[in-house]
Amino acid sequence: MFFYERLHKRWAAILSACLLSFSQALAVPSKRDPSRSHSSAISSSGVPITKQGTHRNNTFGLTVTNYGLLGNQGNLYLRDSFDSLLTVSFEFPLNSKIEYLFQGAFWVGGIVAGDTLVSTGTDGWLGLYEINPSSNPAEITAKKIGGGAQEIIFNYTDTLTDPAFVDGDPDDARLHRPLNFSFLQKSFVFRPAAGADSFAIIYLQMQNIGTNAIESLYFGLFMDADVGHFNTSSYFVDDLAGFVDSSLIPGTPLQGDIAFVWDNDGDPSAGSFRSTSATAVTGVKLIGSSQPVTKKSFNWWTPNGTVALDWGPQKAPGRLNQSGGRGQPEGDAMKYYYLSNGEIDYPQVRSVINQSSEGWLPPLSPQSAAIDIANGFDARYLFSYGSFDLPPGDTLVLVFAAAPGINLHISPANFANNLGFTSSNYLDSARINQYLRGLRFGSLIHNVLLAESLWNTGFQNLVLGPPVNVRFTEFDSSTLRLFFPQLSDLENGFNIYRSTDSNGTYVIVNATPVIDTIYDDSPLVENQNYWYKFSTVSISDIDGPLGGRIGPAIPGRPRAPTNLTDWSDKFGNIYLSWKHPLEGDLLRFRIYSAPIPGPFVFSLLDSVNTSDTVYVDPGFIAGQRFWYLVTAVDTFGLESSFSDTVRAMRFVFGNKALLVDRTSYIIMRFGSEVAARDSLLRFHSRLLRRFDFDMLNLSEDYYFGLNVDPAFVSRNPVIVAHSSELVTPIADNPSFLSLFVDYLKAGGKLIIDGHWAPVNVNSSFSLCDYSSFLLGITQPIWDTTRNVFGFDCLFFSPVYPIDSSLLANSFLFAAPNQPPYPVMFAESLKVNLFVRSIPSDRHYQYPTVPNINYLTNRYPLEDLYTFGSILGGSDPKHGQTVAKKHLDPATGGGFVWFNFPLYYMNEDSSKKAFRQALTDLGVQENFPKGI
Repeated sequence: MFFYERLHKRWAAILSACLLSFSQALAVPSKRDPSRSHSSAISSSGVPITKQGTHRNNTFGLTVTNYGLLGNQGNLYLRDSFDSLLTVSFEFPLNSKIEYLFQGAFWVGGIVAGDTLVSTGTDGWLGLYEINPSSNPAEITAKKIGGGAQEIIFNYTDTLTDPAFVDGDPDDARLHRPLNFSFLQKSFVFRPAAGADSFAIIYLQMQNIGTNAIESLYFGLFMDADVGHFNTSSYFVDDLAGFVDSSLIPGTPLQGDIAFVWDNDGDPSAGSFRSTSATAVTGVKLIGSSQPVTKKSFNWWTPNGTVALDWGPQKAPGRLNQSGGRGQPEGDAMKYYYLSNGEIDYPQVRSVINQSSEGWLPPLSPQSAAIDIANGFDARYLFSYGSFDLPPGDTLVLVFAAAPGINLHISPANFANNLGFTSSNYLDSARINQYLRGLRFGSLIHNVLLAESLWNTGFQNLVLGPPVNVRFTEFDSSTLRLFFPQLSDLENGFNIYRSTDSNGTYVIVNATPVIDTIYDDSPLVENQNYWYKFSTVSISDIDGPLGGRIGPAIPGRPRAPTNLTDWSDKFGNIYLSWKHPLEGDLLRFRIYSAPIPGPFVFSLLDSVNTSDTVYVDPGFIAGQRFWYLVTAVDTFGLESSFSDTVRAMRFVFGNKALLVDRTSYIIMRFGSEVAARDSLLRFHSRLLRRFDFDMLNLSEDYYFGLNVDPAFVSRNPVIVAHSSELVTPIADNPSFLSLFVDYLKAGGKLIIDGHWAPVNVNSSFSLCDYSSFLLGITQPIWDTTRNVFGFDCLFFSPVYPIDSSLLANSFLFAAPNQPPYPVMFAESLKVNLFVRSIPSDRHYQYPTVPNINYLTNRYPLEDLYTFGSILGGSDPKHGQTVAKKHLDPATGGGFVWFNFPLYYMNEDSSKKAFRQALTDLGVQENFPKGI
């Protein structure tokens, strides 16, 4: 009980449903799991503040979240909320791009006031996301801490019922009914030391915060593994699920009670295993519970849109799901049945063998379909535990281990020689046993049982590796200040070892383990070089191995300048400013520059007296980009460490406007490509016909990262961009739309005309966080984008032109908020060019601008237009902001943003609105000709 007392889950990747066939009686698996997203409806409860963090402090990478999920759902652009690095799902080995998890989720089911309720992080099929964090920042706990033992802490709840964020369950034909839980989640991984570097421990404390008791409660881990290298096509279709115990291989005394999924053959290439081969295995096990576990269940299944192929093992009499299959559980009652049935399913590879004598229902028919499942499929499983009773206010603690195991596959020919794609082999128990004996489960079992042993002994024998990311600064002439990570719950502190020779003897500095995040090492000899190493002290006071060397550190060096910022003007000048470190013996500041970022590429540009904290770097070549940093030098000649770096771009505005085109001129009609009858480019050229302008056509190729010469977009004082995203796939891609912040700061004037497209325009969600993008942007860039353009969230509505529900999403007109701007009505003829026809070959009867969305405007006085719905005030989008402007008197720059394409509106009114926007930006129609 010692540790119980000590420790008191957008754009996301969307995998569309595969078309299903029964060609030659073989099943085609489906990947129907949609990404986590939210409705576009405005919520009274606020947007849940979702967070995710990736453990990568050991031999594998594992992502945990504060919304009841494990992994990143295959979203390669989802970023860690703590360091903005790209997440992985369950990657092993670390940085190999070999994944062992698409998504995992917590399932909790119980009886509340006689009603059977189940809440899921995700159901894994319809995309039901029922566990959410708070929308109140004051109620959010999100930490990534620790040095030798990395710990991620989250808290969240199962209380949200707002349909804007929690979809109703169509299988139950009702809105979500929560169990009313609060969750405190702590997950741990360990730096390499004493073999404890190949498992994660996840501690989950659940409290009943409702007014009703939760009876017969079961908790389950749902896992959709998808094993394979990232670049392997459809690697999820050949997975096998199983359970490690003595029944896995008859006659072999395997112990562990571990649920796991593996690739059927390890993905050999040309008869050998390669660096892309998925030869390992991952599994999970419950290793601790604050209440006795009286029943456990392991159910696997292979979901499929074709009911006959939606299947998993069941004991007689079994139960059909609402679609008629025996696989994917649908609705709360079926999910609860899987959580609580007490069955331990036989391995997937035995799916063809009739085991009716042991109480199982017969195999799937026809036999060819059962064989296709037995030789590998898109397998999922649910590993569950119970039964618990939880009165109001009571808590339940569950602890489980997740671990990889190396070298499950040792022979590239094992699967081919024993099973392969020969049908009769899957009816031969001896061949199946021979195949299973060719697999090595020892590493997985060792890692999981080691985690269990450490938990059961209160981590008394845990040896931790050295902390990472320890930093230092020169505090004064005799002191060096060291910065440590916050201690995790498994650490008693850090020890500091110091040497005056990088390869010499290191002597301990501190008398007791360091428990604070700052340690001042003093007194030291001024101008002497020092190096440091560190160790982590575990909760049983075991001092781990030394590592993490840093240095040389030199006491007496001045402190570095801080708050380095940059801005540009329209004449080619780049300005730098910084904060003086306020030391009395400073002699000068040194300014360094580099044409590209990275270590050892900065060269000395200039130096200035310490009375100056502003520097101007003049120039005349438009589009030049530089990175800068500043140091301080004292009267002894000692130089400080580097300041933070900034990136700046040189603008030299000429006398031409720039028309940026990012429009596809090809539309889809009945599955064929058809050229649009009226080019949007010609439309915008007509709008600018009274001005002198250049044109830049950003084809689809540029969207995927090809460069646009910065000089071309840094010399135009006015830029009109239509049907264009505001950021590009790579955060520092030099195409113009990734440079809008610098452009506006330099006094540029920007008119945006188009939509801000999400990954899937048929999705419905609110975009309030950078992780919803497929684009590779970071949280700071996303925050800057929202700040510069003055909005909080963008809301996307579904676009289903053949669905009558589109009536509620029809954008009929844009209503002006400011008198000089005219009302703009959608023109049906232009709309019909890009709207699919209904089955009777008639265009949809309502004028609906494609992909129209709206935003919550941080500065309502800047509103230009609002959403005009066919339904008027009964539509929640009616009156929401769809266009805005902002002018900056300090820089002279500014923008007008029509968050819908002007092309679809009546042209006369579009021209008036466009010219009024130019007038607001201070651009007259007699715009000077030529350069």
